[in-house]
Amino acid sequence: GNPLQVADCPAICLHQSPQMVSAKFSDDGHSIQVLLNQEAAPVEALCAYIFDESTSALLGAFSRCTTRGNILTITLAGDVRIRPGQHGLNISKRNGLLASVMGVNTQTGAPVFTEGLANGTVVESCGNCSQSAVPVKLTGPSQVSLPCDGSTYGNTADSFSALNPAFHWVLPPLNPTGFSFAALVPSDSMWVIKDIHWEVMEPENVTVLQKLLDVVNKKSYIWDRQGISLPLDALPSIPEGPITLSVNVTNIFNLTSTSSFTFNKHNSSQAPAFELDKTLTQFYPSLGFRVVARRLPSTCKMGDLGSEVIEWRCDIPGVDLNGIGVNRLVFTPYELLGNVEVDQVYNISIKAYYTGSDTATTDTLTLRAVGSPLAVQLVGPSGSVPMLQGNITYDASGSRDPDDPADNKAQMTYLWSCYNNVDMSPCIGTQDDARWTLDPSKLSANQSHTIALTVAKGSRNSTTSTTIIPMVTPVPSGHITRFCGLQLATPDTPNFKLSPSDTSASADLDLSFPDFDPAPSIPGLFQPVDLDPTAKLCPAKHNPTDPLTLVLTLDPEYANAFVTWWIDPASAPGVKLSQRNTAAGVHGNTITILPPGLPAGGAVTVHVNMSVASKDGDAEALVGTSSINIPLNSPPYCSSSPLSDCAVLNTTVGTFPAARFNLWANGWADPDQDSLTYEFGLTSDKWGPQPLAFGPSNAYTFSYLLPGNSSLYVCA
Repeated sequence: GNPLQVADCPAICLHQSPQMVSAKFSDDGHSIQVLLNQEAAPVEALCAYIFDESTSALLGAFSRCTTRGNILTITLAGDVRIRPGQHGLNISKRNGLLASVMGVNTQTGAPVFTEGLANGTVVESCGNCSQSAVPVKLTGPSQVSLPCDGSTYGNTADSFSALNPAFHWVLPPLNPTGFSFAALVPSDSMWVIKDIHWEVMEPENVTVLQKLLDVVNKKSYIWDRQGISLPLDALPSIPEGPITLSVNVTNIFNLTSTSSFTFNKHNSSQAPAFELDKTLTQFYPSLGFRVVARRLPSTCKMGDLGSEVIEWRCDIPGVDLNGIGVNRLVFTPYELLGNVEVDQVYNISIKAYYTGSDTATTDTLTLRAVGSPLAVQLVGPSGSVPMLQGNITYDASGSRDPDDPADNKAQMTYLWSCYNNVDMSPCIGTQDDARWTLDPSKLSANQSHTIALTVAKGSRNSTTSTTIIPMVTPVPSGHITRFCGLQLATPDTPNFKLSPSDTSASADLDLSFPDFDPAPSIPGLFQPVDLDPTAKLCPAKHNPTDPLTLVLTLDPEYANAFVTWWIDPASAPGVKLSQRNTAAGVHGNTITILPPGLPAGGAVTVHVNMSVASKDGDAEALVGTSSINIPLNSPPYCSSSPLSDCAVLNTTVGTFPAARFNLWANGWADPDQDSLTYEFGLTSDKWGPQPLAFGPSNAYTFSYLLPGNSSLYVCA
C-alpha cells in the first residue's frame, strides 16, 4: 500500500473524548484504580458527585475519589456492593468535577469525562490478592459448665427452636442462658466478606455442637454468622475436656482466613468463676477504658468456705489496685495520661477465691496502648499572598499529642512539602524545626500552590495542607484558623461528666451485671491533669454533626476589608453558605457553619474573599482569598439489610422485677476505618438520653427496668 505519511500537527493531539479505559481492584482490596485515557485535573471528593446513582450505590455512600495524572483512585467505604468481574462503572451525566487538564469548554473550562468503562468492560479483580485476606480472631469463654444447681433455663427443644436462621446471636457479650463465641473481623471489612463458616475441630462427633454450628452457617446474612451461642441445656450432651472450634472467613477474592479457639467443658468448681471480657484489645490513653470480670455459672460455694475475695493486679505504672474487690474497673484518662506509653502492652489480671479454700480462678487481659491521632495546627497565610513583599512563614509548633500531658515537642518531627497545582512542579522552602519559610517570588504568579505538612511522633502521623496564590499586585490577605475552645473539666467541676467521646465513665451506671458493685475510681489517682485550659486544641477531624467555627485574622493593612465566606464546590457540590446554614451570615471575620452546610464526611474546603477599594478609586476593587481544608469525621453506617436489622432486640424475661432484654447493633462500620464504640441506654421525653454503658462491645443486656414502657437505644 501507500507508505506512511508524516504530517505537521498544528496543535496538541488529544483523545476525542475523555473516558475511563479500565478499572482494577488494588491488591489490598480496599480501593479501585481507574485508568483514564488522558490526564485529569486534581480532584478529591465523594465519588457520589462523579458517578451515577447506580454506580454510587455499588461503591458505597462514603467512597472517596482522588485523581493523580491519568489515574483515578476510588477508596471504598460505606455499604460497598461492587464485585470484581460483575459490575462496571458509569459516570453521571451531571459530572463537573472529573475533567481533563487540556482543552477548553465554555461552561466547565475543560471537557469532562463521560459514559462508562470503555467497551462495556467490568472492574477486574486484584493482581496479587494475597494482601486482601480478612484477619479474623475467634474469641469466647475459656471454660463452660452448668450452674451449681444444675438448672438449664428451659428445655432443649425450646432452646434449639430459637436457633433458626431468623434469630440473631451476633457478638453478645454475655448470654444469660449460655455461652457466646464470636468471630471478630475489622469493621471496615464486612463488605468484602463472602462467607463465614464454623467447624468443630476436636473432638470428633460432638453432635449437639455441630448441629448448632450448622444452623449458624446457613444464616442468610454474613453478620448473623459472626457469633454463636451455646445454650446451657446443650452442655449435658457435650463431653468433658477441651473442645476446639474454628472459623473460616472467605472474601470476594476467594481468599480464606482461619482462626481457632479452645475452651474446656468441666464440672463446677469450688472457686468463684470469673473471666475477663477480652473484647477490648487496645485502648486510647486519652479516652480511658473499662475492664469487666464476668461471673460464670460454675461458681459453687460448698461446705464451710468463707467470703468471696477478688484481687486485681496490673503493670500500668503508678496504678495500685490493692484493696479494690469489685468485679469491674474504670480506668480514666487521669490515671493513664503520663503513665502509659503508646505501642506498649499492659496486663491486667484477676484472682478470685473463697477464704479457707486452696482453690482459686485467675485470668489475665492484655491490652496495647494506641496513640490518639495527632492534632496538627498549621498557622500561616493561605489564599492570595503578595509575591514581591518578602518571605512568608508557616508555624506548626502548636501541634499537640492528646496522649501527652507534658506536651513534649522534642519527640515530634515535621515534614514539609510544596508543589504547583497546575504542573505539579515542586517549590522549595527553608525548614527550622516546626517552622517553614518560603519565598513567594520564586513561585509562578497567579497559580495555586499547595503547602503540605505531616507531623509525626513514633508510629503516628497526621497531615494537613493549605493553598496559596502568589499575586504580583498586592491584594488583601489573612489566615484562617479553627476555633474549638476546648474546656478541660475536672472531678471538682459541678455536675462533672465526661462525654462518651472522651471516656467510658458513664459505664458506672451499668446495670447488666447484678453481681457487680459500683466501679470505683482508683484511690489517689483520679486527679486532674495540668493542661493549659486556654489552649484551643481541635481534634484531627471535625464532627460534621457539630457547628464548625472559623476565625479570619486579617493582615493589619487590610483590617477594614469586606469579607465573604464560601465553600469550595469541589468538596461540597451544590452547597452555598447563607443565613440558613450559618449562625450569623457570611460577612464577618468569624463564621460558624451549621451542620446542614457541611458534607457528611471526607473533607471540606472553606474560602474567604477579602476586598478593599483600589487606591485610585476608578479601578476595580482589590480582592484576595484565604482558604482552609478541614478533614471531617464521617459517621458510622449500617450495612444490614433490611435496615430493621441494624438493632436487634431479644427478650429473655419480660416481666418485672427480673426483666432482661438483649440489644445488639449489627453490621455497623466506620468509613474512616476507625474502631467503633457503642453507647447503650434509656431515653424518655422528660429526662432525655440516659447512657448506661459505653465501650467497644456491640451488645448489651438491660436489666432491673421499672414497670411500664421503656425506650432503649444504641448509638454507634
